[in-house]
Amino acid sequence: MADRESYFGFSGLIYGMLIYGVLIGTALVVAPGMVMSYDVTPKVALVLLGGAAAGLLGASWLEGLGRLFADRAGKLLAVAIGMQAISAVVSTLGSLDPALSWVGAEWRRLGLATELALALWTLALACWAAASPARIETALRAMAIAGLVGGLYGTAQYFGFDPLQDPALYHVGEGRWTIVRPPGTLGHAAYFATFLLHGAFAGIALATTETGRGWRLLGRTTAGVAAVAVVLSGTRSAIVGLVAGALFLWMWFRPALRPRTWVLAAALASMSVLFYYSPLGERLSARTRWYVEDASGGGRLHLWRDAWSLGQDNWIAGTGPETFSAAFLPYQSIELTRVAPERYHESPHNILLDAWTAQGAPGLLALAVLIGAAGLGLWDARESGSRKLAGLLAAGFVAALCSNQFIAFVAATKLYFLSQAALLAASGAVDRRPVAVSSGLRAALRFSALAACPALIFFSFQLVRADWVLQRVRNRIVDGEPRQALTKYEQYLAVKPSGLYADLWFSREMMSAAASAPPEQAQELWANGRKAALRATERSETPQNAWYNLATLQAEEGDVEGTQESLRAAAEIAPQWYKPRWMLAQVLLTTGDLNEAKPLVRRAYELTGGGNEEVRTAWERLENTR
Repeated sequence: MADRESYFGFSGLIYGMLIYGVLIGTALVVAPGMVMSYDVTPKVALVLLGGAAAGLLGASWLEGLGRLFADRAGKLLAVAIGMQAISAVVSTLGSLDPALSWVGAEWRRLGLATELALALWTLALACWAAASPARIETALRAMAIAGLVGGLYGTAQYFGFDPLQDPALYHVGEGRWTIVRPPGTLGHAAYFATFLLHGAFAGIALATTETGRGWRLLGRTTAGVAAVAVVLSGTRSAIVGLVAGALFLWMWFRPALRPRTWVLAAALASMSVLFYYSPLGERLSARTRWYVEDASGGGRLHLWRDAWSLGQDNWIAGTGPETFSAAFLPYQSIELTRVAPERYHESPHNILLDAWTAQGAPGLLALAVLIGAAGLGLWDARESGSRKLAGLLAAGFVAALCSNQFIAFVAATKLYFLSQAALLAASGAVDRRPVAVSSGLRAALRFSALAACPALIFFSFQLVRADWVLQRVRNRIVDGEPRQALTKYEQYLAVKPSGLYADLWFSREMMSAAASAPPEQAQELWANGRKAALRATERSETPQNAWYNLATLQAEEGDVEGTQESLRAAAEIAPQWYKPRWMLAQVLLTTGDLNEAKPLVRRAYELTGGGNEEVRTAWERLENTR
């Protein structure tokens, strides 16, 4: 890479170490057996602490503010970050559930606290990296190391070796049609493969620009391993992103295609075909069969259309971060329901629509401006000394942007996406002469960054502590000690932030434990499970499931009236969910109320599209009943 320069003193060196720690740690850290959400909580905690550390080390990156502001892409990036932070605050204040929007939903914890940490991290990284190409190189090295380790782990998972997680969690199907979707360290193959795109193109950047032989070798190895792991993940969106990034590189650099290149390409293609049709590629070919059978991506177009309607009705500030699973229910169409009647949707599976529904037009505009800032940085660098570096950075950004159109952000993928945008904007600023930045603006930024640190650190500690206690609850249940689990759960309720909801899970666990417990314990477990079920109907990420769970409990108790009321509440919250209607119809049939039961069975039949055999048989029988 280009010139080397010393970091800004000792604090600058510490900031360089922070880059390695946060980028590598957030991508790779998992804690099975230690915390309940072992692939989410540790990553979010690192993001929160990374944002807080960036605030505390303001002296090491604020010196780059003048250079970043000297470039219009840098200015636009700063504007986008400010817009995103303000939009997230406003949408949280007006959220359907402000506590949930602060903490974030269980599956990703991407609430306001995490969003503010990411905003602070992105601005700090852009300012810090704008001082020198050597600093951009630091971030690329961290991404490449994470991509290499993650890629090796994902490849091992494909071939059946996993010392950390249960392989049954990511194997689907039986026999020769078994599909394996390696989740790596990110909990799901789609998020893992999208992260690997950043690592693959960071590897290409190192292989192309590094002067040290070891770093060039690391870059080549990472690019190959990460690209292979993307394909083995079976993630269509990431494979499209990989191709898009490669095409961008070719269009940007227009390299001469020598005979050796064609020979290498032919060899790689032949090896790929041989692998695909060999026993080792059997699970990948099974995934291809899945592609053919599910060409629409599980009703993705219906989901996007319905999510757009939700955003239209809440365009001013959205429904609030992390509220999609509940807010979307009245907007879900029957066409989407029939694709997968059993499924509920936690996000629109598109980063633009996710911003649109959660934060309205301001959130969508902020994300669009950030993407525009990255593009502007590339445009400004096309005829400068940073052209090569900007092109290599942009390839990874383009690849991730394509893949993220089919999934939602999680903490790690959003951290990498924002970091890539920051580096791209900074690449155009490294050749600029710094402009004067008012002392007032510097002081305001420094104060804001420092002021956010205590809240981010405290919330990180609070989140990890609560999830650690909840894991202890689970351990007691698994060990057959439900009474001790009750005591631990009381501890969890005392230490958790208000937006963490585990009552629905705990209620189901207590019901299951009561069914096999001695009579002297069963009543106590059942009573505590019932209390948790009632609390869940008041505060839950999925209120329709909470009411349905309460209905099943009331049915077990013989409370016919309570069961009907709970099922009607679930049906009202989730108009297109067939289960509460089907169960309510069964309850009514036992009481002889055929007139009310019949339309409920018909509606359940319509919502399932006739695909549920039990519902279909019941409707065909009732249809002929007068």
